[in-house]
Amino acid sequence: MKLMIIKNSKIVAKVNSKKEASEFLGWTGRQVTEVLDLGTEIDGITLDYEAPKTNREGNAVCAYSATTVFRFNSLAHCAREYGISRAKLERLIETGSTLDDGITTFDIPLS
Repeated sequence: MKLMIIKNSKIVAKVNSKKEASEFLGWTGRQVTEVLDLGTEIDGITLDYEAPKTNREGNAVCAYSATTVFRFNSLAHCAREYGISRAKLERLIETGSTLDDGITTFDIPLS
């Protein structure tokens, strides 16, 4: 999965691995891992994983509540189940915001 190198809230580069990120930035592998794992920044630079591209039919979605996780085979199926539009579901996934109930969040699983 690609890593984004972000400085001052702007993506300055995309790399394919932690090693490439460390070479690009002149950091140690440990610094790259720390910034990724802890969400910290060094000299205004932070790293994040690139979100997978969504498509109409194939992307699975997980819906998380306090006690359960539901996995849906597609964005459309999940959106229908929760009575929201696909566009709203995509915004909730991008921002990490909760559904109107204040509990349910959504994410695209890595595998």
